[in-house]
Amino acid sequence: TTEIYTLSLHDALPIYERTVISVLRERISKVLELGMSHSAIARQIGISSTTFDRWYKLNQPLSAETEQKIYDYLKRVKDHVAQI
Repeated sequence: TTEIYTLSLHDALPIYERTVISVLRERISKVLELGMSHSAIARQIGISSTTFDRWYKLNQPLSAETEQKIYDYLKRVKDHVAQI
């Protein structure tokens, strides 16, 4: 027999959130590889170095607002690099 499994929204959201966070962390890693310091990135994002380090190094969750700030920063970096 064929069994069909469906994910409820309740089940799918944590998977989606982990994926988004994973992508953000991967992109931040690439910026760090270019030589930017954690504190410089945090300053450009508009968050404290402590908040950034807790998220990046210790994998602590962020508020949706802070995640959006990181996303916006990465978009600006991408746009800037594309112009060079």
